[in-house]
This record gives sequence, structure tokens and C-alpha cells, in this order.
Amino acid sequence: MLVGYPNNPKHSLEKEIAWALSNDFDYMELYLEEGKTNPASINFERIKALLSEFPLVGSGHIPWYLPIGSPLPEIRNAAFTAAERYFKVFEAVGISRVAVHAHWCGSFQVRDMIFFQVETLNKIAASASSFGIKLMLELTDRKEDSPENIKNILAQTEGVGFLLDSGHANLWGRKPGDYVDILSSYLEHVHLHDNFRDSDLHLPITCGNIDWEQFLKVLKKRYDKTFTLEIFSKSRDYLLLSRDKLKKYWEKA
Repeated sequence: MLVGYPNNPKHSLEKEIAWALSNDFDYMELYLEEGKTNPASINFERIKALLSEFPLVGSGHIPWYLPIGSPLPEIRNAAFTAAERYFKVFEAVGISRVAVHAHWCGSFQVRDMIFFQVETLNKIAASASSFGIKLMLELTDRKEDSPENIKNILAQTEGVGFLLDSGHANLWGRKPGDYVDILSSYLEHVHLHDNFRDSDLHLPITCGNIDWEQFLKVLKKRYDKTFTLEIFSKSRDYLLLSRDKLKKYWEKA
């Protein structure tokens, strides 16, 4: 098990990296968004040098709101262009796995929404590959993000893995383990946080109602790679406590 820290894109990237290093995280998940992690504001050589101090090369994360499933081809093409802009940064700093979120336009039939995403993802994945990057699809907090729909998308794309987000998978009457059962062959990376099944809260581990012992027991049978803690709290003590609990549960699983 390797545990990573996701930087807050609203904060200084160098300070975020320094905090993660000082608290012995295995890697950094680099979140790039407009703001303090705008691609134009990043000193590639400096950030690459800092990231090299971690034991493991980290992963990357482009903006969750990228409209890859828009019904308008012009918007999907714009999403593709934006993704390439971020891939250039990830390549420059040495990151080779990058997450993109699913995107659902709810006024359309599910089959159409899947078609829009598949078309865009195949273009984005091919571009990512040219930068030496493996693309990973992360489910969101939408009802349409069922294991079956995600599998349908992945089965029609080439070179795209699956990023399991425990909190997003704990909504709409579903459980994180459901995704492990159906999508383990695609699984590349995991985000961990908790909620009460009614909204996407990004709570510390065990502060919601995910059955962590059961989930990690199921997960450990099929996966033992990288885990990023997406704990959104003003106090980072909760993030460190979540890491300790995670390792404790993992040992027991």
C-alpha cells in the first residue's frame, strides 16, 4: 500500500509539496486547475525536482469539471484541447498517470451520454499516450455513474483505466465494493474519503457510514497499489489520522 496526498490547487504548490514531504507521504497527486496551479504559473524544473524527493512518482488530476460528455462537439473538442494543455505539464514534471472525471449531461438518454464520453475519451487517451501518460476515468457523484455504465464506457475506449473513488461510489444506494467486483480488471488507482450516502462530503475515514473493514477486505483481494486520501478539512490532522486508520484496516484485511 502506497498513500498519497492531493494538493489543494488554491494553495501554493511548493508549500503543499513541502507539507506532504514533511509528513512522509509516499507520493503527491498533482491537481492542476486554473488558479495557483495554472499550467502557465508552474516552474516545471522546480516542481519536477521537488516531486522526485518522494519515494514514488505520483499521479495527476485535471479539472473535474472538464465537459468531456457535452452533447456539443465544439465543447467536447474544447475539453480535448484543455486536457492537452495539462498533459504538457504532467509530462514535464514526470507524471505518467492522470485522472479525468466522467461527465453526464442529464437531459439525454444514458446511451447518448456514454457515446459522447467514449468519443472524447478515445481522443484524449490517444493524446495522453503521446505524452507517455496513462489516462484514468474517475466516477463522479452522479446517479449515472453506476458500475455498469462505467464498464460500458471503459469497454469502448482504448488505453483508459479506472479510478475508484470510495466516496462517489457510496452514493445512490451503491457501495464501493460493487465497483471492485465489476471493474477490478480496469482498476489503476483509488481515492479514499467517507460520507453518509446522501452527498459528496469528503469526510475523514470512519466519519461516514462506509464499512471500511468490509470494503478494504474486498479491495485487497484484487488491488494493492496507490491510494490518495481526498480528505477535505481545514485541519490536516484529520488527513493524517485517516492515513493511520487506513493502514491499520489494511493490515487486518
